Amino acid sequence: MVGCSSTQLKTKIELKSDPSLCYSMIYKQQSVSDKYFNLLLEEALKRDLNCRLIEKEILDFKNYIMGSSMSNSITADSPASPPTEIVHPGTGQTPK
Repeated sequence: MVGCSSTQLKTKIELKSDPSLCYSMIYKQQSVSDKYFNLLLEEALKRDLNCRLIEKEILDFKNYIMGSSMSNSITADSPASPPTEIVHPGTGQTPK
């Protein structure tokens, strides 16, 4: 994140959805700086966010941004309709 000020990073993190924030903390922890991870953690604590409680949403978000071929396959567990909440992969936000 070269060239980003702390304020810009903080704003970017504040705009993340809960699943996106948890995803970043869980799956990207090794690839982000300590400073960025601390900002993620600070935001999660501010939201009183428990990532374990939204495990399915985090996995759905991960599959969505990874373009998982599994999400395109039809299985007996597949819902009849697509999910009602769509998260933008760039911002991690849901449309209003």
